[in-house]
Amino acid sequence: MRSHPWQKIYIDYGVISNNHATKIVEANKENLDYYLNKSQVVITTYTTAGFTALIKGKHLIYWDFIGSESLPFRLADIPVAKSSEEVINSITKILLGKYEFNIAKRKKLINDIFYKLDEKSSLRIADTLYKYLN
Repeated sequence: MRSHPWQKIYIDYGVISNNHATKIVEANKENLDYYLNKSQVVITTYTTAGFTALIKGKHLIYWDFIGSESLPFRLADIPVAKSSEEVINSITKILLGKYEFNIAKRKKLINDIFYKLDEKSSLRIADTLYKYLN
């Protein structure tokens, strides 16, 4: 679990089934790439770190606990969860190989936002976020 530097992390281990070999770590000691490379499944909320996971081809879940879907991950066929139960169900499907990501949709979203290496991708991300938030 990775937070922004100003955030406190609370992990409720009660929502995790004892039947799963689950390891949750506080992932703030190393850079983001270090933890993404070690992760099987990445759960993202309202952060651009999810885009990094998307680009790396990681199994990704967008946890939309506020309910606004302000980031366009659904366009890339990424599962969108509204509750911890939905997150757990999506993780289970992914780990059991029962969730198939649509590679074409993932590539399209990546191409739509990061289509040029012109050092302006962050501006396109901000513009996309602005459009979805308004």
